[in-house]
Amino acid sequence: MIAALQIVQRRILLQPALFHGFDIEIVDIDQQPALERVWGDKVPVLLVEDAGNDLTNDAADDTKTEICHYFLDETTLLARLSVTFQ
Repeated sequence: MIAALQIVQRRILLQPALFHGFDIEIVDIDQQPALERVWGDKVPVLLVEDAGNDLTNDAADDTKTEICHYFLDETTLLARLSVTFQ
């Protein structure tokens, strides 16, 4: 999923009029029991944090939106980011 996200990130950066880009934060849930309890074996999981939220805070906080798990759902991610490629 990380490699697929990096490809999408590069595509977005090549078209700055579409979107200003995004950062990828990799979190090892094995090192954070609260996250492991929430996500279990639904990893990798892609979450988009809402404005002003830090993903490493409370894992059950509902200000994060799950985009997908296991494999990248590029359509859902781009829709969430309001990006459309032409």
